Amino acid sequence: TATINTSNAGGVQYLDSTVWNKKSFALEFDAANSEFLEVNSSFVWENVSDISTEFIFNAEITTSNNYLFSVGLFNNPNTGSLFGRITSGGSLQLIVRGKNDVANNIVTSSNVIFGEQNTILINGLDVYLNGAKIGDFNEDLVEIDSSFNAFKLGVSEVGNAFYIGSFNGLILNNETFNFTEGLGNEVFGSNGTIGTIHTSNAQGIERTNYGQWLKGDDTNGWNPYT
Repeated sequence: TATINTSNAGGVQYLDSTVWNKKSFALEFDAANSEFLEVNSSFVWENVSDISTEFIFNAEITTSNNYLFSVGLFNNPNTGSLFGRITSGGSLQLIVRGKNDVANNIVTSSNVIFGEQNTILINGLDVYLNGAKIGDFNEDLVEIDSSFNAFKLGVSEVGNAFYIGSFNGLILNNETFNFTEGLGNEVFGSNGTIGTIHTSNAQGIERTNYGQWLKGDDTNGWNPYT
């Protein structure tokens, strides 16, 4: 018997994703089941220029706002907020606000490719979609505090609107979540941070294992386990 050892904080998840180069999966979110991924880490983005996140998504066209992600809470005395959505008109809209601040700091783009993978990168003030810069945020004091409302994929800030589509990966504050787990209701970042998959479906973990986790690839398509 041979044993592989690592001092990386990610432990077995680091071995699965990096040492073994385990294949990535996708996570499907159904708004009817109030599904989202919550990242259990505490951080503060004091200024807009501190924001650091990137993720890959596959959006569906809907007749209502399709919320991609959120962190913090708008018009709250404890935290600013950042969220993104696909509007009912089909445009990407990213909005950042400070504490108790009703003024919008918005970047929009109509270049989302529906039915295919898209990548959003927010690197401080710079905003990119699929490798092309689509705009800049204005610098501002925002004090976005995840301990008051965690970073979430697939839901609005107040938790009343959910995403329809899938995600293929997340980078948050330089920590990578590769979605290599394939089963279970947790994903693990490269620094050991846990993300929890939520669903209101009555089947619970069965829905997550055999409905939310997708296997496949971009050429042959992504499908649930059977």
